[in-house]
Amino acid sequence: MQGRAVDAYFKRYLLSVSWSGGSTLLSDSAQPVWKGVLGEWDTQELSPGVYEITLRVEDQIGNAIEAKRTVILVHKATTVAENSRARPANVR
Repeated sequence: MQGRAVDAYFKRYLLSVSWSGGSTLLSDSAQPVWKGVLGEWDTQELSPGVYEITLRVEDQIGNAIEAKRTVILVHKATTVAENSRARPANVR
């Protein structure tokens, strides 16, 4: 996930995801991010459903701000044709 986590008196940011029945911390960093990767979220083993992503930025004075986004996770079914076969490529 990409974004920005900065503050004039930046202390740290936390990136988490929650769902009915649980939550997990994706990132906890003391390095500000101006425009880049905040953390990674592997959804391959998760069930389809509604998830909430929270970015919390804390400063050295004790203030904190949160941004939340709701995500609906949907897995597409993939099929492989029965008669398809991978052919080796000709490399020269």
